[in-house]
Amino acid sequence: MRIGIDLDGVLRDFVSGVVQAIAIHNPSLIHKVELPMLGYSFTQWLPFWTEKESDDYVFRSGDITEYIYTQAPPIATSIVDFNKIRKYLHDNGHELCLVSYQPTEEVMEYSKYWIDKHNLRFDDVYWSSGHDTKKDFDIDWMIDDNNQVLYSVEDSGKKAIRFVTAYNMHENYRHMKYEINRLKEIRKII
Repeated sequence: MRIGIDLDGVLRDFVSGVVQAIAIHNPSLIHKVELPMLGYSFTQWLPFWTEKESDDYVFRSGDITEYIYTQAPPIATSIVDFNKIRKYLHDNGHELCLVSYQPTEEVMEYSKYWIDKHNLRFDDVYWSSGHDTKKDFDIDWMIDDNNQVLYSVEDSGKKAIRFVTAYNMHENYRHMKYEINRLKEIRKII
């Protein structure tokens, strides 16, 4: 089987990257950041900017964007678990594929750098053109933190595993058969 895994929110701590960038480049705003992030909308945790201003800051701000995507820390346990899970999957005849939405070519290049920096190896890498297109790739399972992605994957007949976070458990969500709090829990599912 081919197992897809998302980057931001599963392997890379995108939120911490954004918060660190604000602390460095906009220190007067850092006390206004509302954490934990309890939704996907930027305005819920960056209330001092509009959605477009947040979007531009995160995805189109040159050095700031580079900092966010190259310096964001890994999710606490994901890097530790990654190589063990990759070996487990390979030992059992499975392939591990990155399936990630990166909104610009520049962000995609920064993401490739981050992946290399953390020595993450995949059997295939798919860059989606939007969150709703992840279901279209050659995968049997998808591990993601975005509920809408997971619903789309399930609705397409593929298996979905929710990587549990504060923000994907505080909104109205439908029950998922498979949920994990860290990557090593995949062994109980696949």
